[in-house]
Amino acid sequence: MSIGSFLLSLALATLVMPFVIGPFIKDNRRKRQTSPEYDGPAPARAQQDALVALRDLDFDFRTGKIVDEDYALLRQHLVAEAAQALQAADAPRPDLDAEIEAAVRVVRATHVAKARSCPHCRAPLAASSKFCPQCGAALEAECPGCHEAVRPDDKFCARCGAPLKLEAAPVL
Repeated sequence: MSIGSFLLSLALATLVMPFVIGPFIKDNRRKRQTSPEYDGPAPARAQQDALVALRDLDFDFRTGKIVDEDYALLRQHLVAEAAQALQAADAPRPDLDAEIEAAVRVVRATHVAKARSCPHCRAPLAASSKFCPQCGAALEAECPGCHEAVRPDDKFCARCGAPLKLEAAPVL
């Protein structure tokens, strides 16, 4: 075997090896990061762990890896663990109402902030504004058919469905 053949085979092996080993390394990392057994709060995780252990025990018993006596004892122990995990998950949490109220306040604050901004320049607006204080764009217009208030960026009236031909105000 010549030195050129040896170097060529060594270079080829060096290039191919990451492709061969890569999936094994990536799969292990992905299993650790996205495994449903490790998501959620601790009681839910304990419940999932117990249920996964029960499933594995049943599988091992069906495939003949565990004898009847051991299976009955282990299953009884795992069912007791799962029951404890369920009770822990159902235990009342006094701070839960406060957490929910705080989350609702955050959602409402972001919703109100999104609802009252200029459609042209996204500047924050007061509730009674009819014109944008930043760009001067009209914030309300009137439908020619039913005279209902419409937004300047609407193409049709929400009340009567009439097409709107709103002219944009000239930018100064």
